[in-house]
Amino acid sequence: MSDSSGTVSVFTAPKSPATPTVWGKIGAVGDSVGFSVIPPTGMTCVLDYNTLHGTPGAPLTYIGQDSIFECTVTPTTVTFRNVEFRENIPGEVWVWPDDSYGFTPPDVVEWSVSQSNHQDDDSAMWDILRSRLWNGEAYESKNITIRVPEEYKNESDVWTSWLPDETHPKEFRGVDQYGRGSISATNEWFGSWQRPYHY
Repeated sequence: MSDSSGTVSVFTAPKSPATPTVWGKIGAVGDSVGFSVIPPTGMTCVLDYNTLHGTPGAPLTYIGQDSIFECTVTPTTVTFRNVEFRENIPGEVWVWPDDSYGFTPPDVVEWSVSQSNHQDDDSAMWDILRSRLWNGEAYESKNITIRVPEEYKNESDVWTSWLPDETHPKEFRGVDQYGRGSISATNEWFGSWQRPYHY
């Protein structure tokens, strides 16, 4: 069936991996076409831009970083525009050099992509007291790994893991207390180093 004959049929693919076949018949003449429904297999990211917080110069009260990345779900030979995605973030706990505890709570963030499989994602942690890096004698570097496992909703409305090892690492340098973030998915891409600040 085609537009030129005045009749249009819309077929909806399942939301789980499958190899469906569409059959058509007009009179005694029939034909079929098969295609594959494939799941997402990866995600690549590049830096889009950085967002600076606060004002530079003394007093240097806070440290942090905030970077936005343009990410592409792969493979790009198909579109995942109608797929429901989510980050199923388990939460983290760590100890700063000053012996205080830091944490990020568990969270679920649902998201979707454009027709070309693009979406923006951020790797950010800001308004951290600069004194968190002071170990009593000097400013000490600190690296933090935030786990961000990815899932999609399948045909049975069950959330299915597809990128379980994605992380959003944060780095803070002791020498100048600059911070930067990255996204590590299929590839790893870094934001820019960002200076301490005050409000």
